[in-house]
Amino acid sequence: PVSILKPVHGRAPSFEEAIGSHTRIDYPDYEVLFGGGDPADEAVPAVQARPDATLIVRDFDRPNAKAASLIALAQHARGEVWVVND
Repeated sequence: PVSILKPVHGRAPSFEEAIGSHTRIDYPDYEVLFGGGDPADEAVPAVQARPDATLIVRDFDRPNAKAASLIALAQHARGEVWVVND
């Protein structure tokens, strides 16, 4: 099993297409975990709309929000292999 860890922040024009590509991988056993640090971030509703993705949102009180997001995602990862997608 593989866990894909993807921090998200903001929403580019092609954001939905990009996150959708993460959930259409031709691999038998994987999960996609998206992480954000602000529940009000505009990326949150787009990820929540995907039934095939898991979103972890935490208020990160750390100097590096992306690293803090990856730490939180790693705590939820079930796969034996982790892929960090940035």
